[in-house]
Amino acid sequence: MKDIATRVQALVAAHFGIEQARVTPQAALVADLGANSLDVVEITMGLEQEFDLAISDAVAEEFQTIGDIEAFLHRHSSTQ
Repeated sequence: MKDIATRVQALVAAHFGIEQARVTPQAALVADLGANSLDVVEITMGLEQEFDLAISDAVAEEFQTIGDIEAFLHRHSSTQ
């Protein structure tokens, strides 16, 4: 099974139609990847499905970088 970082990279890259290499832990969702609030909601829904967990709106609003997402998943995912 792929590790969390690889799965997050694939999901985010597919959402934005970009190369996975651009999806680094330091990449800011808004500033670097151009995400808007709808993108964040859609990415969050994709993460919930991919990792079989629930992510509250309050938590999703705290995601600023790909690293933030990965750190949350490392803490809360049972499918690492």
